[in-house]
Amino acid sequence: MPILIIKREGREDEIYPIENDVVTIGKTMTSGISHKDICFDDKTVSRHHAKIFLKNNNYYIEDLGSKNHTYVNDQEIKRVRLRHGDRISIGLNTLLFEEDQACELTSTDPTIVYQELELSKTIDMSYLVINQISEKLMKVTDLNEFYKYIMDMLHLTIKAEKSLLLINDKNCLLRCRASRADDNIYSQSVVTRVISGKQALITNTENGHSTTTTSRGVQAIMCAPITKNDSIIGVIYLEDRRSEQFNENDLTMLTSIANNVSSGIERISLYEKIKEEAVVKSNLERFLSPNVVAKITADSRKKGQISFDAEKLDASILFSDIKGFTALSERLDPHEIARLLNDYFEIMTEIVFNYDGTLDKYIGDAVMAVFGAPIPQPYHAKKAVLAAINMQKELKSFKASLDKRRQFDIRIGINTGEVITGYMGSARRMEYTVLGDVVNVAARLESLAEPGGIFIGRLTYEQVKDDFKTSFVSRIKTPKGEKDMEIYKVIT
Repeated sequence: MPILIIKREGREDEIYPIENDVVTIGKTMTSGISHKDICFDDKTVSRHHAKIFLKNNNYYIEDLGSKNHTYVNDQEIKRVRLRHGDRISIGLNTLLFEEDQACELTSTDPTIVYQELELSKTIDMSYLVINQISEKLMKVTDLNEFYKYIMDMLHLTIKAEKSLLLINDKNCLLRCRASRADDNIYSQSVVTRVISGKQALITNTENGHSTTTTSRGVQAIMCAPITKNDSIIGVIYLEDRRSEQFNENDLTMLTSIANNVSSGIERISLYEKIKEEAVVKSNLERFLSPNVVAKITADSRKKGQISFDAEKLDASILFSDIKGFTALSERLDPHEIARLLNDYFEIMTEIVFNYDGTLDKYIGDAVMAVFGAPIPQPYHAKKAVLAAINMQKELKSFKASLDKRRQFDIRIGINTGEVITGYMGSARRMEYTVLGDVVNVAARLESLAEPGGIFIGRLTYEQVKDDFKTSFVSRIKTPKGEKDMEIYKVIT
């Protein structure tokens, strides 16, 4: 029976067996009642997002016209056949599709022939060990723990004086990851033969060991490759001082265990990657809109990492600030101020996200937002002005719900131009931000605006003058006093 491994942030993985011919996926409703098979409490998921269905003994996934689309292995899809290991992205959530995987032996190894299990043999220790390893594969998330478990299981089935698990490091050099031995010495000639031939083998004194191996009194060696995508990434190596200690059944068993090691490494590596992506998402979601988070996450998957290099981009910077915040703070106690600001920031942040903006930071009672970075986009000046207009509009509704002693106004400044953007800070803490004179001018425009007003710079005006009613205010010196700057007002 195929399964879906559902990744939910902050919660343990869920395993969902696909028992029906159709599995529906959608958003959890406000009432908490849903007719969907799999529900996500996530606003980026549509009410009827996608479905998985069985057709001609194959499973398919189909997008149901969702707002944020459905992705399989980072590719947007309408309908596609699912295959073992496929990664499905539904909004900000990840599901892994796993088919029933029969534990087949390596077909390229001529000395090993896969045979159907006989009922009378199913209680044999070897088969019990394989079953235990398969179950462990579904639970373990740490490679070192998995390696140790493999050696323990190997010890139960194949008696050997020395057992080594050798895996390539990042430089493709074999390193011992787990062992049951007094040392990590092994026959390099045997391991080389296994790697070059890509098949398991048994050797004994009749085959002729190297002088070094013979001097250690070794009479029998057995070794099997660990393969990933047709490449050898390691071996399991056993040796003993007793002649003819290993037989063909042992070799078959060792090859089967080696196949499970390969599957375990792949699964745990995938788990680590997903966990890293979850951390990245969690950090990004503090200051980016859901759509931008999804885009950055998809880009990082393709490139392998998020770029921390600074770059120059054309963007629009928005500053908003509460007029008379000091006096407001004097009228209210700290708890009231905290609740008021949290409610206010919630409204302002949602508006920034709705117009594809990036929340750079909160500065006391001020909000700094960026439009056009980190993802370049057209019409960022227009989106910044639309966000500002909606901020003033929503503030009026918010004020109506407050008593007079808690009411306040805001002023907004917007400026457009080239900025330096990227992750900046120390090795212990980095934040995404933008720098440059454009930012300084935007802050200056905000400080000059009257309560309830929106002041914009010259470049912003040039890009939005055909979309909004504006008026010229004045010309003053820039914050550094080196240039003149023109001020325009958006009339709402």
